[in-house]
Amino acid sequence: MDVQKQAVPPHRRQLRIAGGFVLAASVVGVLRLLGREETPAVDSRDLIVDTVRRGDMVREVRGAGSLTPVRVRQVTAEVSARVESLVKHNGEPVTSGEVLLEMSNPDVRLQSLQADQQARQAQLDLFTLSTNYANQRLSGESQIAGLESQLVAAQQEADAADTLFRKRLIAQSEQRVKSATAKEVTARLRIERERMTLLASAIDSQLAVQQAQVVQLRAIAANQEAKVRSLSVRSLEAGVVQDLQLQLGQWVPEGSLLAKIIQPGTLKAVLKVPESQAAEVSIGQAGYIAIRNQRLRASVTRKDASAQNGTVTVELEFQEKLPPTAVPDLAVEGYIETERLRDVLFVGRPAYITTSAPLGIFVMQRGSSLAERRSVQFGRTSISFVEVAKGLRVGERVILSDMTRWSNARTLRVH
Repeated sequence: MDVQKQAVPPHRRQLRIAGGFVLAASVVGVLRLLGREETPAVDSRDLIVDTVRRGDMVREVRGAGSLTPVRVRQVTAEVSARVESLVKHNGEPVTSGEVLLEMSNPDVRLQSLQADQQARQAQLDLFTLSTNYANQRLSGESQIAGLESQLVAAQQEADAADTLFRKRLIAQSEQRVKSATAKEVTARLRIERERMTLLASAIDSQLAVQQAQVVQLRAIAANQEAKVRSLSVRSLEAGVVQDLQLQLGQWVPEGSLLAKIIQPGTLKAVLKVPESQAAEVSIGQAGYIAIRNQRLRASVTRKDASAQNGTVTVELEFQEKLPPTAVPDLAVEGYIETERLRDVLFVGRPAYITTSAPLGIFVMQRGSSLAERRSVQFGRTSISFVEVAKGLRVGERVILSDMTRWSNARTLRVH
């Protein structure tokens, strides 16, 4: 027997259709929420995005440093002394020989007086020795003159005795006495002349020694006098005073730095370049120095042969006039061009870049707000740019920011 089906009222059918639509909308909403959770969203304002381009890429190294005068003359203390007055101060111009400060040391002045007295005494001793030698020489010459006169008389008497003896007018004994007297005077004259020669040699040696003593003591006295004069510290050349940090009454040890005299118009840049980058720097390379939003052309003039504390010191000479804001010890940043790559594919340098292995980089999809992770191989690097070896094309936009937070995500939604 057939069971008769009851017809569904129209209002119930409408309710069932509406319920189906609500269920379908709920499923679609849930799926959309699940899709959003799988694709993280990031704020575009927090990202650094750059475009891949082709052209010439300049490789540079960067170093921080300061401006230093090309010529610096240090003024040091020649003796230990106490500061009595400061005539000049930092930043003031000075001329060559102008007094910078006055110092005092009573011991230095006393030593100068003693050295001067010793030099004068040595000079007096030299004069006394010369006078004595002159007296002895005159006495000896007088004695020699007397002996020469006696020798003439004795020789004449001996000759006369010989003549008389031959004529048998005097005895032989008398003739022998006269001859012996002449020989005695001759011997005395010879001895006296030899004595004068020895005396002259000895006196000359004594005079030479005493003269050397005088010269030495005069040099010591002059040195001590120079130390006294050095208590009035003077500038050795014209320039501007710098690093004069002394206080009145301060005791300054010998050899201490008192001040510096600089030439403010001639400055150079001294940079500290990381040792990992310094290997590519060489003398003559071009670069520029950033000074208060200005870029001034410069070139490398010197490079240290060794590294200290992980950096290498590099000096650059400016190729154009410095602005008035350029002063000694001003902190600056320098950039040195090490290589210029022709017609290469490059992009801005991403954070945490490595050239030894491929790096996962988020690349913006064309016409979409999505960014997809892609494996990219980079080549040679610079401060701001890096060469693209493989994985990117011209015109693609790349996220350069540190995306370590999204290391597990394949895509990102940028809003």
